[in-house]
Amino acid sequence: LEGFLPQRVPARIDRVLAARAERLPPAARRLLATCAQLGPGMAPSAVEFVGVRLGMSRDDVARSLAVLVDAGFLGRQADRPGAPLTPVGRDDGAPLSFEHPMLREVALSLVEETDAPHAAAVAADALEATVTTGVRALGPLLARLHAKAGRNADALRHLGGAARRSARLDDREGAVAMAQEGLALAGDD
Repeated sequence: LEGFLPQRVPARIDRVLAARAERLPPAARRLLATCAQLGPGMAPSAVEFVGVRLGMSRDDVARSLAVLVDAGFLGRQADRPGAPLTPVGRDDGAPLSFEHPMLREVALSLVEETDAPHAAAVAADALEATVTTGVRALGPLLARLHAKAGRNADALRHLGGAARRSARLDDREGAVAMAQEGLALAGDD
């Protein structure tokens, strides 16, 4: 049994994952960090939108995406039409997802505080431009991205829609939570 025990266990797994992310090429690291804003799963068209908005060519996006998949940060989802992880977008490829929730947390931490509003704006624009079905279910996420980007009017619009959707689904707690979040945001204006 002694031969199977590691000599030294890292103090925190997230530090190991962060070190792996730091070794990624800069373009792949920036794409990963911004795409983490999209959620745990994402459509390839949203990833391409993000990359192009970050100033990358489509070929650079494809290369960076291949690096992220090869490095084990992202993976392609198998078709699961009954329970898709990602909203349906304009895609000809399989949806992508983070291989583990901790990898997404590490990717989110890669965004510098000064870049966070821009990353949130790019992610919100990507979702709105590429998701064709299930946009209403993304209301809370879009609201938070728009709020982080400083687009309070857009955030309030999505929070209002999310509150109405929650009420229609008989989720009173969710409706109240969305309405309270909207009121708190409106108080900022």
